[in-house]
Amino acid sequence: MTRVKEREDYRWVIVAGLFLCLVVSWGIIFNASSIFVTPIQADLQTTRSVMLLAMVFKGTASVFASVMAGPLMNRYGALRVMRLSSLLLIASFFSFGFIQTIPHYFIMISIQVAATTWCGFLPV
Repeated sequence: MTRVKEREDYRWVIVAGLFLCLVVSWGIIFNASSIFVTPIQADLQTTRSVMLLAMVFKGTASVFASVMAGPLMNRYGALRVMRLSSLLLIASFFSFGFIQTIPHYFIMISIQVAATTWCGFLPV
C-alpha cells in the first residue's frame, strides 16, 4: 500500500518534468524561432522566401523523425532516446553559431526538429 502512495506522490513530479521538457524543446524551436528569421536572413544574405523554405524542412523532418521514433524507442527505450536527443538538441543550438550557408542552415533546422520530436511530444 505504501508503494502505491509513493507513486501517486511522484506522478506530479513526472508531469512537471515532462512539461519542462516540452517547454524547453518545443517552445524554443517552434514558437520562438520566428524572431530569428530576419537576423539569420541578413547574416546569410538571402531572401525571405528561402528562409520560409525552412518551414518545409521543419515539417519534413518532423514527419521522418516521427516515423523513426517508434523503432528507436522500442529498441533503446524512451528515456535513452530522450536523453540522447536532448544532447543532440543542445549541440544543434551550439552549431547555429557556425552556420555559413543556406544548406547548412536547412540541415541544422532538420536536426533540431528531429531532436525536438524525439525528446518532446512523442515520448510524452
